[in-house]
Amino acid sequence: MPFKELMPFGKKEKTLTPYNDLFTSFRKDLDYILEKAFNPLNTAGIRLDVKNEEDQIIISAELPGFNEEDISLSLDGNLLNIKAERQEEKEEKEGEFYLKERSVGALIRSLQLPFQAEQNNIEAELDQGILKIRIPKPTAVQIQSKQIPIKKK
Repeated sequence: MPFKELMPFGKKEKTLTPYNDLFTSFRKDLDYILEKAFNPLNTAGIRLDVKNEEDQIIISAELPGFNEEDISLSLDGNLLNIKAERQEEKEEKEGEFYLKERSVGALIRSLQLPFQAEQNNIEAELDQGILKIRIPKPTAVQIQSKQIPIKKK
């Protein structure tokens, strides 16, 4: 085999073999696993379940690994904001070996409510990584509707 064929950029034609496909597939799977394992906060947002009941809206947000003090909940007009932020510091010393790591991650999710909610009546509780938010509907939700005529041209 000539030396030129051993050089990665020296070859002009690229032949696809089953080994190339296998390596590419393995590499993609490994990248996905490592991304999920070492960067879990930046790969997905806050997952929500929204339940519309007759007198209230119940929002369940998945926030595994967060405590109550890590979570911020605010209402700006009819925009509900959920923010979860975590800071972690790890330090290990063993003989001549020294390791110090810091990680910071934040998740933010905003949800527009279909009505102006009463801020004082909103309740939230965190149970086993699920934040449950109860938003009572106002008693007199006024929906103003106007018929718009269509003209012929």
